Amino acid sequence: MDCRLEKGLERLSALMADEPEPWWIIGSAALILSGIAGIVPDDIDVVGDRAMLRRVLAKARVKESEPKTHLQFRSSPYTRIKVDGGTDIEVQGDLELRENGAWVRLVFASRVAVTIGSARVFVPGIEEQRQIFRRFGRAKDLAKAAIVDRHIKPSAV
Repeated sequence: MDCRLEKGLERLSALMADEPEPWWIIGSAALILSGIAGIVPDDIDVVGDRAMLRRVLAKARVKESEPKTHLQFRSSPYTRIKVDGGTDIEVQGDLELRENGAWVRLVFASRVAVTIGSARVFVPGIEEQRQIFRRFGRAKDLAKAAIVDRHIKPSAV
């Protein structure tokens, strides 16, 4: 694993250690944590409850950004935590996707613990990750869903 990613995961794990609410890493970093190699994430996308992530930002001494709305998703907060020498953490509270003309909260069905060095982090199961990429629907997300397709046994597809 890339040392920058490991450093970012260690920082995230330390910030989240005392938080009782569930949280997940999604996106490229989640794929790597699920054993899919050959991907270099731009950041570590962490999704969870808005209030919890605001506490995490306060612990990290990071000012919350204005909520960011994309055509296909929105969250509040939507803020980046810089990690010196590591992969930055992108915080996304109460993440919602635009589906069939309505905003729908992203709700997770699975939560897999992964330990990397001193970091303990959580990702959705690989099948759920594929579904999330498809739900986001952007070209880059559909390409990641296709990567998952190639790594899952044909009998599971």
